[in-house]
Amino acid sequence: MRQAFYGAALAIASSAACREFTAPNVGEVHVSVTTTGLDEDLDGYQVLLADVVVGAIGINGVLTIGQLPKGTHRVTLGGVADNCDVAGENPRDVSIASSGSESIAFGVICEPTGIQATASTTGWPPVNGFQLIVDGHSSSALKPNGSTILSRLSPGIYSVRLVETGSTCRVSSANPMVIQVETGKLTTVSFKVECVVPNVFLAYVLNDRSAGYPFERVVIADSTGSSAHIMATGYAPAWSPDGRLVFSDIECGYPCEGGLVIVDALNGGITRVPDTWQGSDPAWNRRGDEIVYILVGWREGELSPTLHFITPSGTPRGVVQVPVRWATHPFWSPDGTRIVFECGIDQSTTDICVVNRDGSGFQRLTRDSGFNMKPAWSPDGETIAFATTRFSEASTIALMAPDGTNVRRVTAGSDPAWDRDGSNLVFAGLDGIFRVRPDGRDLSRLTTGQHSAPRWSPE
Repeated sequence: MRQAFYGAALAIASSAACREFTAPNVGEVHVSVTTTGLDEDLDGYQVLLADVVVGAIGINGVLTIGQLPKGTHRVTLGGVADNCDVAGENPRDVSIASSGSESIAFGVICEPTGIQATASTTGWPPVNGFQLIVDGHSSSALKPNGSTILSRLSPGIYSVRLVETGSTCRVSSANPMVIQVETGKLTTVSFKVECVVPNVFLAYVLNDRSAGYPFERVVIADSTGSSAHIMATGYAPAWSPDGRLVFSDIECGYPCEGGLVIVDALNGGITRVPDTWQGSDPAWNRRGDEIVYILVGWREGELSPTLHFITPSGTPRGVVQVPVRWATHPFWSPDGTRIVFECGIDQSTTDICVVNRDGSGFQRLTRDSGFNMKPAWSPDGETIAFATTRFSEASTIALMAPDGTNVRRVTAGSDPAWDRDGSNLVFAGLDGIFRVRPDGRDLSRLTTGQHSAPRWSPE
């Protein structure tokens, strides 16, 4: 009846206006709605005029009611879900003057109905986090020390369980938990997770092309290559005795930017080493009190590499000029008295050279016609591992005595490094990181991907 009355009233008003040839004595109301919060009422709302439904409106929509006679009209926003509330007055009165146009704006706030779960995690958690299971169904991933919301649940009782994706973690709090979910409320569920810290870490470089161009990221995993955490953009990682990692993050455009960076393996804290601008290929000595890195400059119109020695805080400890065209990948002898490095002397080859810490005793250890690269001194100081093309066109891991004699082949690969007791080598293959014994036995895969520059942490 009310709807018929409004239709008749509008028709009479319109007819009278036409007979008198005057401006129509009607107006319109623009009704708008803005909805915020979670669990919005997705089917929208209804707009009522004097308790009569005159149209539907979206959760963030506009509806125009036209041909209203002048006077006061009552507008109501209806069809609002139980978990949502209209802010301010509802209904509201609006007055239409002759030929007037008025606006009414409703705000709706929706509260989620569901569960908010957190995982307070200690130790070395899996990078993929955990899985939240609600009533026996996999519902959501949950990051270590993270939080997730499962909403749009029906009110009721639920069983919530956290699944650890890795054998090194365990949930120390109640698991599962039985909770009550109420309309328009988030029930909080908090799990405590304890993860084991590995005795040994593996650092390596991920050669990432996901952005359409290559760039390098430093990754830390456990000694098996699993639970891999991307730490920062950079390359050439090297471990300190106390478990910190130094690397270079130089990016060369116009000009080159970056230098040396130290990252904490456990908490990911990053510190930039001062005054190491354009420094590359850092290496930590076994005492942990000095870092050597390469800086390539120009001298008398030619490239002139230098070895720079600093403390971890950036205090200079000296510079050594080496008589080569270029140098890279320095590595300390275990006693800290010598540095072995990849060197360029002839234009068509690369070699392995060594120099004393004080700059004396420079020697060229390799003289074959191939490429000899990326040396690494064994923990006992008796052997130097390196990559070479002397056996074939492909890169091969080889060993030699510290004086360059007794060269022998191990296996195909590059970027060799020793484990903490010298019983194994880790190296980069074409599609991942591998481990092998120095005699070539027990070859095994640790990672799969475009990975390079592996380094095992010390104890």
